[in-house]
Amino acid sequence: MTKLTILLNLIKELLVHREIPANELKLLLQRRGLLQTESDRRMFYYYLRTLELEGVVETKKKGRIKVVFLSPEFFPYEGKVFLSKRELGLLLMLLLFPDRAYRAKFGAELDRLFERFGFSRASKRLYKDFTARESLPAFLAHPGELLVDLLTALERGWEVQLLTERGTVERLKPLRVLNREGFVFVYGVDREGRRRFVSLDGIKAVTPVKASGSFSPPDGEEVLFPGEEPFLFGIAFHRTHEHRPKRPEVFCPVQYFERFDGEYFVYYLVGLTGDRFVRKFLTVLYDEIIEPSGDMLRQAHRRRLFDAYPGLPRDLETNRQRFNRFLETLEKHVELRNSAIKRKKFRQRG
Repeated sequence: MTKLTILLNLIKELLVHREIPANELKLLLQRRGLLQTESDRRMFYYYLRTLELEGVVETKKKGRIKVVFLSPEFFPYEGKVFLSKRELGLLLMLLLFPDRAYRAKFGAELDRLFERFGFSRASKRLYKDFTARESLPAFLAHPGELLVDLLTALERGWEVQLLTERGTVERLKPLRVLNREGFVFVYGVDREGRRRFVSLDGIKAVTPVKASGSFSPPDGEEVLFPGEEPFLFGIAFHRTHEHRPKRPEVFCPVQYFERFDGEYFVYYLVGLTGDRFVRKFLTVLYDEIIEPSGDMLRQAHRRRLFDAYPGLPRDLETNRQRFNRFLETLEKHVELRNSAIKRKKFRQRG
C-alpha cells in the first residue's frame, strides 16, 4: 500500500470519527486492508507524527490513552458535520417527512441542513403520507444506510438496483421516497417505463447506478397510490368541543382552509377515495361533514391545490361523486366497528 493512500485514508477516517484513540485508528486501518504488511504497521505512528508536525492532526492524552483528531486550524469544524454512513442514515430518519405545518414554518432551515449533508435536490423528493400524524416507529425499522443510498441516487438523478430478501434484483429510477402510514416506499419508473411503488420492507441493499436521462414530477406534488382519487370536502365542530387553550391553526394534516363563524369551527380538507384515508378520518372530531361547495373550489384555486394534488377535480360534480363514494366507505367502516361493539363478545388474549 502506498504512503499517500494510507495518509489519505487516515485523514478520511478522522473526518468521520473526529476524535479516536491512536491504537483504535491503527486497527481500523488494518481492518480496511490499508496496513497489510508489518512494515506498514510499524510506519503508522511515523505517518501520524508527520501529519502532526505539518499541522494536519493534533494529539492529546485522555488518561493513558493517546487520542488523535484533525487540527481546527487545518480543517475547522464550525458549520461542518462528519458522520459515518450509518450515523447519517439514523439522523436522516429523524429529519425526513415533516408534516406540512412543520415544513411551512421551518422549510428554509431544513433545506439548508440537507444541503450541508449534500442532499439539496433530494430533500425535495421526500414526502410523508399527507394523512399521517405520527408514523415514525414503523419507519424506524428500516436501516438508515438504505436511505442514504436512495438519497444519493435522487441527488444525482441516478437509477437504483434493489436487492430483495429473495435474492432477486430490481432496477428502478427513483422519483420520490414516501412514508405511508409508517412504511417507506420508493416511487419510480422501471426499465419498461412503468410507474411503480416498491416497499423497502424486504429490501436488503440499495445500489445507486449511473444512468442517462431524467424525469421528476413537480416539487410538492402528492403521489397517490392506485385507487386513490382526491376530492374536496369539509367538516365543522362546535366551539364547546374545543378544549385547547389556543385553537391550532392546523386541525388536520389535509386541511387547506379554516374559519370560525362564532359557533362552529369550519375546516376545508382534501380527501381521498379508498380505505386508507377513511381509517385516518375515523380519528377526526366533527359535528358535521360538509359536501363540496363552490367556496371550497375558490379557496383551492387560491392555494394552487390543483398543482399539488394530481387529478383533483376542478368541477363540483366530480368532487361530489367522489365525496359520495367516500361516505359509502366511511359508513362501511363505522358499521363494522359498531357491530363488533354490539356483539359484546371480547376475546381474551395473553
